[in-house]
Amino acid sequence: MFTGDLERKTYADLDAFLAEGLPEGTRLDYKREMPDRIERTISAMANSEGGVIVIGVDEERATRKPKLPPAGIALAGQAERVQSKAYQAIHEPITALDFGTYPFPDDERGVLVVRVHPSERAPHAVDQGRTVLRRVGAQAMKEGNDLDDRMDVDRMGWLFERRTRNQQLIDAALARYESLLLREPLPADSYRIDLVAYPTVAHSDPLTVKQLRDLLSMHRQIRYKEFPVSLRTVSGGLVSIHPQDSWSHYFDTAGFTACVATWSRKVRSSTQISTVIYGAWWLDATLGLLQWVGLASKQSGRGGTIRVRARLQGVEGARLMLNSDSMFDGELSLQEEVAAMVSASVEDLAVDPRPCVAHILSQLANAFGYEASAENMLNLPIFKRR
Repeated sequence: MFTGDLERKTYADLDAFLAEGLPEGTRLDYKREMPDRIERTISAMANSEGGVIVIGVDEERATRKPKLPPAGIALAGQAERVQSKAYQAIHEPITALDFGTYPFPDDERGVLVVRVHPSERAPHAVDQGRTVLRRVGAQAMKEGNDLDDRMDVDRMGWLFERRTRNQQLIDAALARYESLLLREPLPADSYRIDLVAYPTVAHSDPLTVKQLRDLLSMHRQIRYKEFPVSLRTVSGGLVSIHPQDSWSHYFDTAGFTACVATWSRKVRSSTQISTVIYGAWWLDATLGLLQWVGLASKQSGRGGTIRVRARLQGVEGARLMLNSDSMFDGELSLQEEVAAMVSASVEDLAVDPRPCVAHILSQLANAFGYEASAENMLNLPIFKRR
């Protein structure tokens, strides 16, 4: 429940998770009923390391492990209620929640799972902005007490500093990347794809260039594509710039593991202008890059949630070809660039980055007027072959 697409999991997955008997802690909370003030636990987890709230499952008071079988709750409208609480009762609002609804067989009752991500906008407050909470381990609280605890002034100050520092680290890394790989203007009749992946919450201790090289060597042979051999050291990381019509890579060390890939190619024209982004070459390169991000982040101890941005530039007046041999009935783009932004855990990227890439492609396709979901993308033959 901590990783993977909750919407694609089944009751059997939930049952197996509960059978593990994991006790409540900083990243896990069981609730027998829907709490009147669930925003407290959501904000506390977002201010800490993130976590999972399992609603409809009681816990043993002495061990804090789940009571089985689960009691369940009436599921109708509950996910919407939680989302509304997170938006209206928390300052500033939290919108990045994942939900999994698991009904009992032949029953309207079941279990609701809410996954909360650590927030780069922390601290988040409740009680009309008066109370800031954090998650603590069971050993820090008296038996039977909740694990949401008031945060002292020093800890709140650290979160404010992290919020500012987080954006500074990301901005600095993006500036380095753009100065290296995007400084040349886009040629006429061309388009460019660039992909950026970075942690939602940046880390304050940067990797060294040697550590970064070691991670690249360790995970060079990955499932989809080999990474470049010729990497040169630059300020803040490593770069591999390839000849025209090929991918270039930049790996950043400053405070977090950031990976970037860019690609540039002529717009293909026949009876209709079309932009071809969905071929085996692009898919493999993107899948390979994101899998490396997951593996390297886990190996370096920098886990958590990865934010991925994909951008198409120079696509005004172009159509989007989703497959190398089939043109979907989309619209000519009226925009010079379109972009997609998704989030995924490092664990998911390390195991299988395809769902993340499918979400990216569906957003890009929607910008061209296609009605395409991530599930539609995953069902295409070009995805199934990988």
